[in-house]
Amino acid sequence: MKKLLENWKRVLQEQSRNEIDEFIGLYKPGMLRLFHYTSRFGQHSQGETMTVDPQKFSDMRTRQSYSRDEYQKSSYPRSCYYLDLNATEGQVAGGSSLFYVDVPAEKVFNWQNYENREPYLKKHRHPVYARYEWDKMFRDLHDSYLGIHYRLTYEDDGMPIVVCFEPLEATKTTEQEQAELLTNR
Repeated sequence: MKKLLENWKRVLQEQSRNEIDEFIGLYKPGMLRLFHYTSRFGQHSQGETMTVDPQKFSDMRTRQSYSRDEYQKSSYPRSCYYLDLNATEGQVAGGSSLFYVDVPAEKVFNWQNYENREPYLKKHRHPVYARYEWDKMFRDLHDSYLGIHYRLTYEDDGMPIVVCFEPLEATKTTEQEQAELLTNR
């Protein structure tokens, strides 16, 4: 039984280690394409490009209600992007404009890889309480990376996303491009 559990754990770790690889190079070699939805009616979504600014996440006036759980985890400024348009939250995608940005894959930390995240978890565990200091952890990761890849709710069955710590200039898709992207995945 012990051997079976060890093998299962190894298989899960290998799957999570390589998960991000399926998204690298889909549109450009060595790049991850990150998708960001924003309100169709907002002034920032009217042009062909927009700056997706992590500071808006920190500002209660511009933070969306569905970001509340993420904000409670950490107030560190970050912008959320999807990797898979077939795995998005309905309240985010419905009635929204779709933008995208390509970033070098090596600038995105793969949180889903247990070996990658273990040192950060150890370093940023609260010394008294059984919780992690996410603000400090994100700040530490931001020193070396543009963003991190993980799954929503930080669970293995959550939607694959990337959060970025820097403002990024994103390009708007047309409705036809958006339809093609959804049918190609």
